[in-house]
Amino acid sequence: MGIRQVIPWERWPSGDSRPIAVLPYELPELSDRYGLEYEEGIDDLDRYRLAAIELGAVGQAWVVKHEGDQNRGTVVYVDAAADIDEAQSLLVGALGIERGQLVWAAPTSIPA
Repeated sequence: MGIRQVIPWERWPSGDSRPIAVLPYELPELSDRYGLEYEEGIDDLDRYRLAAIELGAVGQAWVVKHEGDQNRGTVVYVDAAADIDEAQSLLVGALGIERGQLVWAAPTSIPA
């Protein structure tokens, strides 16, 4: 599928986002591997750098790293109304990695 960087939405379609995964790469490695360029911003957590990518039917995914985040990897957010399993599948497909390579993945279903 490959990565297609896009201009970030002004607002998520549902009004909110949620994290779906933590990639095993830091921002410089993501730039080297996929050619991502980052915008800088600030929110209620900290300063951050962000790149928006297109994820087919899911819409956009935002690759985000907050300045004060000392954890390994980079967080990926999608619209809160998006299907998590579909979003994760499209993400790993676009990146050419396996789901098991993710540092963290949001649960795709609620245990019974």
